[in-house]
Amino acid sequence: MRLNELLIVLLALMLAPGCAVSRITTTEQTAVEEALLSASVDRSLDELDLGGHAGRSFFVADGLTHLPEGEYVLAELRRRLLGAGMIEAATRQRAQILITPVVGHLAIDDAHTMIGLPSIPLIVPAVGTIDLPELAIFRTDTQFGRSRIGVFGRDADTGTLLFDAGPVASQSRYKRWRVLVFFSFRTTDLPHPF
Repeated sequence: MRLNELLIVLLALMLAPGCAVSRITTTEQTAVEEALLSASVDRSLDELDLGGHAGRSFFVADGLTHLPEGEYVLAELRRRLLGAGMIEAATRQRAQILITPVVGHLAIDDAHTMIGLPSIPLIVPAVGTIDLPELAIFRTDTQFGRSRIGVFGRDADTGTLLFDAGPVASQSRYKRWRVLVFFSFRTTDLPHPF
């Protein structure tokens, strides 16, 4: 009986390193997660009509800093307003148009699909618990960066609504595939190098 237990432990130890999934990053989000969010933001902002106010000064309310990529949303919105011919005011009091971005959601969703045997904990007497590795015939791990963004502008003096763009929902995708334990690849709609 001892020989069988030893063989099971050795087999588990040999298979485990090749089947491990790790998430190693030194930042709060991985580069892929940040790219998913920023690509989704870009796609939402691409759909918004921000033209028609060239030559007028604006000030953007900056209440999005608590969101992941909130600073990116604000900077990209400013860049696009400047590109549409508007002029950024140094202060709220000097602006003709007060711009308010609205974010319905800005987050990462994960989805996993697997056909095969999941990782199974095995209790080995005198050794403890050993997790047998997952044996996947087919597996996908998909991450979606999803956003819903709108923008509205008010006259700084009267408070009347001058324009209301959006909201527009967008998403980006990064998918890891594994077939027959050994073959893996990825598909994504993110630009190179992802």
